[in-house]
Amino acid sequence: MINRMKRGQLFSQDIIFAIILVLVTFSLWLTLRQRVLNVVLMSDDRRQLDEAASSAMNQLLESSGTPTNWEWLSVINETTVNSIGLVSDRNNLNSVKIAMFIYTANLGGDNYTTIKKLLGLNREGYKFNFTISSLNGSVLYGFRNMPTTSATYNASYSAVNTTSFVERYALLNNQLVKVAMGVWIE
Repeated sequence: MINRMKRGQLFSQDIIFAIILVLVTFSLWLTLRQRVLNVVLMSDDRRQLDEAASSAMNQLLESSGTPTNWEWLSVINETTVNSIGLVSDRNNLNSVKIAMFIYTANLGGDNYTTIKKLLGLNREGYKFNFTISSLNGSVLYGFRNMPTTSATYNASYSAVNTTSFVERYALLNNQLVKVAMGVWIE
């Protein structure tokens, strides 16, 4: 019998196998690439959320606000107030400023939106809650705006790890208290 296969010839099965191998490799690459991009986007969004929460808390506990008597203004908006702070001096909370902050945020609607903007929580979908508690856990001041269970999350943001919590300690009437803030994206 004569061997008809010469050097350099391919069987059609070899071509089919090579094409399948290339297609499987390419689809695997696309899948892994998308997963890596999602992880990078999530970690960047998470970093931005953590920075926003930390910055807002720093503003509240390290500044008396601008103007310093913002709590006595008849109208609190972005025109009359540049920033909100809750302290008389660093980490020494002012109960009048706290009461006005909580009252304004609890009014909801445009007031809540104004408070968010003044705290630097400008990104679309940012929400926050805020509490001041005694060390035994009883809430002294606060409002509990909580994430909705059926929240529609920003398309570029995963529903996993969407809340950043910041806790600090400060003095209120010469008593140590815990100040907590949660920031999330809806």
